Amino acid sequence: MPFAIILLAIHLFFLSKGEYEVLLVITIVCIGSLVDTFLTLSDIFVFNSVLFIPAWLIVLWACFACTITHSLSFLKNWPVLQVVTGLFIAPLSYFAGNKFNAVEFSYSPLITFFMLGVIWSVLMLLFFRLEFLLIQENSDAI
Repeated sequence: MPFAIILLAIHLFFLSKGEYEVLLVITIVCIGSLVDTFLTLSDIFVFNSVLFIPAWLIVLWACFACTITHSLSFLKNWPVLQVVTGLFIAPLSYFAGNKFNAVEFSYSPLITFFMLGVIWSVLMLLFFRLEFLLIQENSDAI
């Protein structure tokens, strides 16, 4: 986790596309943490001896948030691909966490995958819309 935090700080300091990206990262971390907390409180996710999501998951949300304006920027104008990515790709990270015994699921893998896919499809649309709005707001301020 310390390594991820250092890389995150370097990214935000040297590679950030401006204040709007920092605001986007903060917003996505808040939304993602709330969603994962809801999934934890709903007993969909089970973490070892914690009620709230672990700190490493919050750091992971921040690292993911940086990809919206960089490595995932090719999805910007493709809402259908955003949905497909959310539906089929995003849940795989949780299943990787499950394989590393970082999280357990209360439901079957198929039901969990479906729930996460639906949630992430909406989240991907939301995150790219937020990016658009923040860019627009930033350009209007200039």
